[in-house]
This record gives sequence, C-alpha cells and structure tokens, in this order.
Amino acid sequence: MKHFGAPLRGSIPLLAWHQSYDSGANVLR
Repeated sequence: MKHFGAPLRGSIPLLAWHQSYDSGANVLR
C-alpha cells in the first residue's frame, strides 16, 4: 500500500490549493 499512499498524500495539498485558487478567482470575478 506504500505506492498508494504517496499519490494520495500528494493530492490532498493539490486539492486544498485548488479550492483556495477557486475562491480567489471568485473574489477577482
């Protein structure tokens, strides 16, 4: 399961960044 944990852990900051980017884009709009 080690190979599964790495992409999962990597996608969590990406998801958080995507959400903050979306809210930032909403503010600019």
